[in-house]
Amino acid sequence: MKNVKTTLSALALSVVMLFTACSGGNNVEFKRGSYDESAKKYTSETFGLSAAFDDKWTVQDGKYLGKLSGITASDPTDEDFKKQLENTGMIFDLYAAHTDTTTGNSINITVENLKKTGNQGMSEEGYIDASIPQLKEQFGAQGFTVDKAEKGKITFIGKESVCGFVTVSKDGVTVHEVQVTVKKGVYMATVTFASYDEKTLDELVKMFSAA
Repeated sequence: MKNVKTTLSALALSVVMLFTACSGGNNVEFKRGSYDESAKKYTSETFGLSAAFDDKWTVQDGKYLGKLSGITASDPTDEDFKKQLENTGMIFDLYAAHTDTTTGNSINITVENLKKTGNQGMSEEGYIDASIPQLKEQFGAQGFTVDKAEKGKITFIGKESVCGFVTVSKDGVTVHEVQVTVKKGVYMATVTFASYDEKTLDELVKMFSAA
């Protein structure tokens, strides 16, 4: 399924870079998340969530996210991101990494247009269920050892949410990830938290709150 494949791509990107909920109505209009540099806060009105960062984090700008999203414009606008989402079905809305690279801490958010990918009826839990077996296949094909890929539950933005727990290793390095989804209308946001330390994942999840 296309929507699951884009989530896997986001997860794979997170790991590769380390090594080198409820649904609204179908009339939800997507608005790209924003990052307030002075307040060091990311907010997504569409998905009703926000995240507070400090000086130890580097939050990438629109130019960087545009390249990840496959946008050709050198300095993409919000409209460019919206068009890309409607035309290709997926964009990156956030990518942040800890300045201390020895932690392996990162957070990324992808947004998928489920109508475009033909999976409009997929729920948040169904998305996680479908991704688990494919995670093992994709990471295995990239030479990673998949130590864990299973469904679980976490508290995210004040409510219990189904999530995916993933642990992969390669060349003596192990990366732990938690993936949680939020669906609004035909749009699915996938938030991926990654760290070399499994215990740190809970701290990363708690950086987010309801907006």
